Amino acid sequence: MRRIIWAQLRRRAGRTLAMFFAIVTATIGFVVLTGNTRTSQLTVAGEVNAHFRGSYDILVRPTGSRSALETDRGLLRPNFLSSRYGGITLDQWRGISAIRDVEVAAPIGNLGYSPFFAGRRFDLTALVDRDATRQLIRQRRVWSADRGLTVAQEPPELIYVTKRPVIRPSDEDPVNGTQEYADGKARRNPCPAGTPPPVLELREDGEEVPLCLMSGEGTRRRPALVVELDADGLFHYPSSTPGQPSARLDPLALVMMSYSVAAIDPDSEARLVGLDSALTFGRYLEPDRAGGERRRFDGPINLVPAIGTSSPQIDEQVFVRAERVTADPTAGDLGRLTDLANAGPAEARLDTPPVNSVDAQQSARTDGTLYFSGGLLSRIGRSGAVEYQVDPDGTLRPQSRQPAGAAWTEPVGAPPQLWNDTALRDTTMIRSGDRTAANQMGVGLDPIGFFDPARLTQRDPLAETPLETYDANVLRGARPVDRELLGGQPLSPNSNPGGYHSPPPAFLVSLNSLVALTGETAPISAVRVRVAGIDGFNSVSRERVRRVADDISRATGLDVEVTLGASPSAQTVVLPAGRYGRPELQLSEDWTRKGVSATIAQAVDRKSLVLFGLILVVCVLFLVNAVSAAVRERHRELALLSCLGWSRARLVALLTGETMLLGVLAGGLSSVLAVPLGLRIGTDVSWGRALWAVPVAGMVALVAGLVPAWRASAAAPLNVVRRSGRNVAINLGHGHAGVLRLAIANLLRVPGRTALGCVALAAGVAGLTLLVAIVWTFQGAVSGSILGEAVSLRVRGADVLAVVLTVLLGLMSVVDVLYLNIRERARELAILRASGWSRSSVRRLVGYEGVGIGVLGALVGAATGCVAAAWFADVLDVRLLWTTAAVALAGVVLASVAALVPVMLLDRLPLAGQLSAD
Repeated sequence: MRRIIWAQLRRRAGRTLAMFFAIVTATIGFVVLTGNTRTSQLTVAGEVNAHFRGSYDILVRPTGSRSALETDRGLLRPNFLSSRYGGITLDQWRGISAIRDVEVAAPIGNLGYSPFFAGRRFDLTALVDRDATRQLIRQRRVWSADRGLTVAQEPPELIYVTKRPVIRPSDEDPVNGTQEYADGKARRNPCPAGTPPPVLELREDGEEVPLCLMSGEGTRRRPALVVELDADGLFHYPSSTPGQPSARLDPLALVMMSYSVAAIDPDSEARLVGLDSALTFGRYLEPDRAGGERRRFDGPINLVPAIGTSSPQIDEQVFVRAERVTADPTAGDLGRLTDLANAGPAEARLDTPPVNSVDAQQSARTDGTLYFSGGLLSRIGRSGAVEYQVDPDGTLRPQSRQPAGAAWTEPVGAPPQLWNDTALRDTTMIRSGDRTAANQMGVGLDPIGFFDPARLTQRDPLAETPLETYDANVLRGARPVDRELLGGQPLSPNSNPGGYHSPPPAFLVSLNSLVALTGETAPISAVRVRVAGIDGFNSVSRERVRRVADDISRATGLDVEVTLGASPSAQTVVLPAGRYGRPELQLSEDWTRKGVSATIAQAVDRKSLVLFGLILVVCVLFLVNAVSAAVRERHRELALLSCLGWSRARLVALLTGETMLLGVLAGGLSSVLAVPLGLRIGTDVSWGRALWAVPVAGMVALVAGLVPAWRASAAAPLNVVRRSGRNVAINLGHGHAGVLRLAIANLLRVPGRTALGCVALAAGVAGLTLLVAIVWTFQGAVSGSILGEAVSLRVRGADVLAVVLTVLLGLMSVVDVLYLNIRERARELAILRASGWSRSSVRRLVGYEGVGIGVLGALVGAATGCVAAAWFADVLDVRLLWTTAAVALAGVVLASVAALVPVMLLDRLPLAGQLSAD
């Protein structure tokens, strides 16, 4: 039998080489793929373990905090803290801290936005005409934000510069309708009702001219600043203005700004993010340390200890645009003069260097105390949550609200200019502090230190959870036009409470201070929990976090979110145009997708399972087809051996022995080639794993050859030896319709063989569909996250090779099926040619059969790949359907191209010899 096996292998060298090549190709693909699967699992496991944990594992929020959008998309919105003011009691926080396995529970309470006057100087000296006796300078403060796209101007203010002597009213209140002046005399106010006593200008003839100049609008309306320019060129300001006389015209301006304040537990925050180690100036907060008092010109103020950020993440600048007005400031036409000053033409213009609002907040470093006129820390602006309209494509459109400035009800000053910009949040004003009728103390911050957010405990950008206490959420341009408008930079927040983008708190106080300021019984807005004993993203760690989250939920009834394994996920947000020039922007905003690491780990396991099974299926299918073809070519020989007395078992042993010997030889070559090929594509294939190619190839060859061998041994010898006298019907026309009908009939005539070719091709197309879906999945549905994108770049190394081999084997099966059909129907084809069919008609017949197999195989394979991809990603998206359609079309094209090979071999068949043989 051994000699017969060797003889048969040598005799049919072409078929032997084809089977040998098929087994080598399939076995190498199997060995390399399994090695790559293991490598991918190790790589992804390492990647996930390196990036699975943010600053905290569980987020606890007040009941009802979770929005419908968060629930539907499995996301956590980035600005959840900016719209939440309290809702968790101190007892609930302490209860969370006492739960088993809670390493740290760090609370944070949101106070809101506090307006304040920042004293800034803007140098206008260059505008002064030193030869003029009197002159008017009009100035407007101009605010810039949103990378220069937002430009807002305040109403104009006037500066009256005169070389004449002036008499200023004293600081005493009017008595009986008269005002005392600096010269000791009392005078009645000659200006219109509702305006303060004017500065008096002395003309050369001694006449006193009241300067009833007013500037500004509404709540910003105030007397013009009168500055006296003396003979030495020095400028004299009102007595309440420090730094005078001065050689510069740079009066102190009180610029209305705002900053945000939040409260923390200092000890918990130090343990969570290392805040105490991030200080760059001063000392750290102490939980129970109370503030002191400081005397001011308007009374004492109560100081609240605070630490501030050294780098407030605010894009907001202010500068002064000043003009010397074209007008002759003479007495007697002050009303007209005011009109000219507010709207008249200018002789000269000047824009001062901009001042960043960050600089104003940092003035506390030199001042020692940040306090505000009228106790403005007692007036707090609080912004609400953003509400979205969701487009069919998932784009988020925040809905407009009343500007924050509309909520301003304070009698002193006007709201910061940017508060009047387009709002996407509701704003309310509250009062806090201890200013009462019995205790008229104002409230101010005492910045005892500053910290640098960059010095906090190292955080992982691939796994970071929302930490808006220290970091502003990133908003990037989603389209090239948006990125160009933003200058290639992200959109940073400003101090508008109604704006979409909220800045991190500029100052942090202790929870005890927050309670004293607001009197709230549930002052905590959120609690960030880190669980003890988490040493990797494994089932034990996940179960521990889940159990702690369940315990917190049962003990408190609060909203609990597990953030372990979360990662940022980009969402498209369209901001409407702003009131002050900013156009509509389409932005990409990082929300937090929960459970990304778990999804990736599960996806890798599914991917390994699918590709492992796919490569085995294709191996068996191709070998079954190849062995069946070899057996069919030898049917007369096997019948003769049966007639000579060979038993059925001996015939089966002969046929399976041939395939097993071929499989073992191919496995040996595969084991030798697998190691260098693995190194070539970056997959670690050990020699131990490579040697598995020998038994695997032998076993696959045995399984593939067993069924055809058993069927061949069961055939009746006489039926096999007797030649078939079947003739083909020749009444079919050889036009396109007739050729197509005959091609369909031929495919249905051998359904098993047709199905074999279709299934083999379907396996390759399914693998190709899955490969494309994997790319789509990791970039979109598996996570749609930064971590998912990082991992996806590392799990596609040998997948392309595996799918290419799978598709190649499938196409070879199609070619083999068509070629075998041609060989077995050579007589029929000869009869068709003799009956008048042209050479092109016969070629079309074979080509149509190949296209038919291609259509069936591609559709089945693409549908199977689509289902596998949906299972793999746990989502069915319209993009996946388009991908499936594209791959199916590609499968049909590839099968049609492969069909050209047997079509070209058709001319080599001796059709005339077939007719003469009959």
